[in-house]
Amino acid sequence: MISPPASASALLASLRGEGFGIENGQSASAADGAALVMLGVVFFVVGMLAVFAWNMKRRSHRPDPTLEFLDRLAQEEKSKPAAGEPTTPAEGWERPADWWKKD
Repeated sequence: MISPPASASALLASLRGEGFGIENGQSASAADGAALVMLGVVFFVVGMLAVFAWNMKRRSHRPDPTLEFLDRLAQEEKSKPAAGEPTTPAEGWERPADWWKKD
């Protein structure tokens, strides 16, 4: 029979609860639970970072429609003429903007 490498046998021994100061028997279940919880936390955080990075990459290629709309409104606001200038020629029935001023 082929013997496993030393690192594999050490890993199997630690999974059985041997070593780490434990002579005969299983390791404490609280320690196992704490290790599993910590692994869960680490994988959760790594997963959340991956989702955040994916979302940032996706948003860089396909921006939010609301932000595009607001950008378009800002561009239209910049392209409007100043307050004193007429925007379109006045219709026949409209008075000029400064009709109330005396000449």
